[in-house]
Amino acid sequence: MARTISARRPVANDNRTALSVPEFIVFVLLAAAIAGGVYYYFEVYRKSPGFQIGEFFSALNAGDDKSQYAMLDKLDYRYWSTEKSYTKYQLGRGYTDRVQKVNSLTPVPSSKDPSYVIVPVDLNIAGTEAGKALYQTSSTHTAEIKLLMHHIDGQWKIVLSGSDISQLLAITPNPPGSNF
Repeated sequence: MARTISARRPVANDNRTALSVPEFIVFVLLAAAIAGGVYYYFEVYRKSPGFQIGEFFSALNAGDDKSQYAMLDKLDYRYWSTEKSYTKYQLGRGYTDRVQKVNSLTPVPSSKDPSYVIVPVDLNIAGTEAGKALYQTSSTHTAEIKLLMHHIDGQWKIVLSGSDISQLLAITPNPPGSNF
């Protein structure tokens, strides 16, 4: 009779909870990538002029004139000394629920002062038609504006008085007291 020789069975090691070296390296690299992404989002992206522009036009679309006023540079306070005076301005509440698309392009540093940048912005604004709700309007206005932004105290502020927003102001604002 032939004798069967079998391979030794591996002994179960209940105490083995450590990762192998390649698994450990993968987890370390994954944790570093996640930490780098979180750092970039909070320390770089949220402090960029493009993010501030998005926040400004979100507030414009929501009709939140207080948030808009808080994002203005101190140079604009000579035109609008209080939030109440800014609310009466066309941008304060004139485009509530009408901003459809905001596309900010690459900021261009100002030749006069490096703390200022000019940001070209393409906007799509829904038109207003009497007797129709906003979702029923068919006209869309496109405005190409240039916002002047000032970097002060670690934040970007919008300088409306130095910006070219004439195409935006040429679009008919919401009528006062409208529900949209």
